[in-house]
Amino acid sequence: SGLHREIGATQRLLGTLAHPDRLFRPFGGGALSRRLLSACARDYLIAGEYSCVVWNCVPRDWEHPDGWIEKGLAQCAGHAWSLVVLHDFVAGADRMLDRFLGALKEAGHESVQALPPECVPIVRGRVVRPIEALVME
Repeated sequence: SGLHREIGATQRLLGTLAHPDRLFRPFGGGALSRRLLSACARDYLIAGEYSCVVWNCVPRDWEHPDGWIEKGLAQCAGHAWSLVVLHDFVAGADRMLDRFLGALKEAGHESVQALPPECVPIVRGRVVRPIEALVME
């Protein structure tokens, strides 16, 4: 199936570089659809003992590579713990990362390499948060 090709093949390609939690982040242009987190996808992630990671802050940097920082800061201010999705492949949005991180620090935020529990609905194959609430029509 497509899930085996996309998720499973990618996991195999990562090999020893893969995180022990077998992290999977659906791609969806800022919103999750039923296609991305379908019942089949959910079942595949559970059976493969994957951890599904979603986000609670997406400043849409691909739309405004030089103007997403303010939107990102406002979104971060709205959460006790934000997981920000940024993209390095778009027209230079990654050039703004240092400025964004500096502005976060100046505003009193701390950057950590950890995942907010609300953004990990499946942990090592176990559903810990309802996925349906995350999926937009």
